[in-house]
Amino acid sequence: MTIGSEQVKKQFEEAPYPEVPFDKSLCQDLNDLYRWSLITPFYRKYQRLINPAGMTVLDVGCGSGVVAHRIVEANPGITLTGIDLSPKSVEVAQSRFAHHGLEGHKFIVLSAEELPELNQTFDYINCHETLYLLPDPLAGLRAMKAVLNPGGIIRANLHSFYQRQSYFRIQTFFQYLGVMEDCSLQTSIDLVKSFVNCLQDYTALKSTWNSSNKTDEYITANMILQGDKGFTIPQMFQLLELAELDYVSMVNWQFWELPKLFIDPKNIPEEFALIFEAASEDQLLYMYELLHPANRLIDFWCGHPDTPNQYLPTALQSLTDWHQRTIYVHPILQDLRFAPKVDFKESLLQALKTNTPLPLNKVFSATSPGEITIPIDYCLCLYHLWSSHLTFTELVEMWAKLKPLDPLTLAPRNLEQVAQELIPILSFLEDRSLILVV
Repeated sequence: MTIGSEQVKKQFEEAPYPEVPFDKSLCQDLNDLYRWSLITPFYRKYQRLINPAGMTVLDVGCGSGVVAHRIVEANPGITLTGIDLSPKSVEVAQSRFAHHGLEGHKFIVLSAEELPELNQTFDYINCHETLYLLPDPLAGLRAMKAVLNPGGIIRANLHSFYQRQSYFRIQTFFQYLGVMEDCSLQTSIDLVKSFVNCLQDYTALKSTWNSSNKTDEYITANMILQGDKGFTIPQMFQLLELAELDYVSMVNWQFWELPKLFIDPKNIPEEFALIFEAASEDQLLYMYELLHPANRLIDFWCGHPDTPNQYLPTALQSLTDWHQRTIYVHPILQDLRFAPKVDFKESLLQALKTNTPLPLNKVFSATSPGEITIPIDYCLCLYHLWSSHLTFTELVEMWAKLKPLDPLTLAPRNLEQVAQELIPILSFLEDRSLILVV
């Protein structure tokens, strides 16, 4: 059953999403600042460090303004425009920004397909939890492309067909029964609760219900979400191709790395290893999705095809490439708004003083699937980069003074040996967005 924009609008008119009190809509920690910062997407496309101040940002499907608020907080100095097809949602977003005294930003009642009517272009477009609700996601992407500045970036996401299977099945069931057609949202929610309570515990629907929270917002956003659709990785790449947009990166690429699914990536059957080695990035992502559909969102960055990606993965950089780079600590990690509760540098210092690896998840978990610790030498390298960025050459020279001898032979090490030791350390730190290699 195809759900039109009017049905989606009706749902969000009754319940602007997300339902977060005005005084709790701020970024809560470094993870939130990182997730909504513009620094990482522009680094992943252009391999440079940008200052977001002065950029124009469009939030498509702004809802109640929670995400828009976090984007503004994570990127001081930007100017944000939010659009939503629900007048009630726009009203709530405007009130939220007024409550916090945020001026210079605007919210407009407008559908994604009508974006060209703004007669304005943007440096960055955020389309979070919205694209999969559009009657025609391709039309939505094309409209966003039309208002994207040259060199700009779009962040959008789709619901995973595989990860959301149980919810799609439940939504289809309630659509089949006609729930939501001729009654209020609250009545629909109450009907769902009453119905589920009648089911045997062993039914799949009841099992899904019992493993989750049961708030009204949860029911609305999952069991009776109007317009919800699932996509696969190949379908996502097909949408980008049809919209004539270039893929940049997954937003949470650390959670899509196929080798991490194996106990020992070096010890898988040769036939499979050869296939993985020859696979393109979209093929690797699809294989990950088939093996481990743990990501609810297929969350990606894309941009104009006439501004090609300039990012070079550390694994592909030669020693000559490295000597042309400058190493920066990711600026978000140096933000002290959450100190002393969260002070990354202080955590590094304590790890070094106690000679104990630092559990990364305790201070910054946004880029860390599973429990990851930072070894002592890696902490030491990051700590010495904290006060000032260094060229790779300068870092090699400093590291040679810190560790002049080979730990096994005690023989003096030359600068090339030191450089080869530093590369895997920096690659580890860069993969988790702790540093930027520019």
